[in-house]
Amino acid sequence: MLSVSSEFLMLVKVQNYLKLFYEFKSKNELTAMQIGAKNMINDQGFRDALYLIDIGQNDLADSFTKNLSYVQVIKRIPTVITEIENAVKVSLVLFQTVD
Repeated sequence: MLSVSSEFLMLVKVQNYLKLFYEFKSKNELTAMQIGAKNMINDQGFRDALYLIDIGQNDLADSFTKNLSYVQVIKRIPTVITEIENAVKVSLVLFQTVD
């Protein structure tokens, strides 16, 4: 399990990614309205799209600095993924209450 400070930092990172996503989505919609575009991505397209985020590698790299073996680091991957998933879930709830 990640430390409390790592979990908090993960939450902050995910919230920053979500904020950037919502800003991108808003700018996309505004631009579409301004130029009168009819073929821009719609809400369903945003919901159905695949998004990649570059997050969690520092948590794994930190494992190597603690002299953990390769096998031990590999065993930590599911925990890191779960922490990212939890941070996304919490962030989505927080963003929904703000909107």
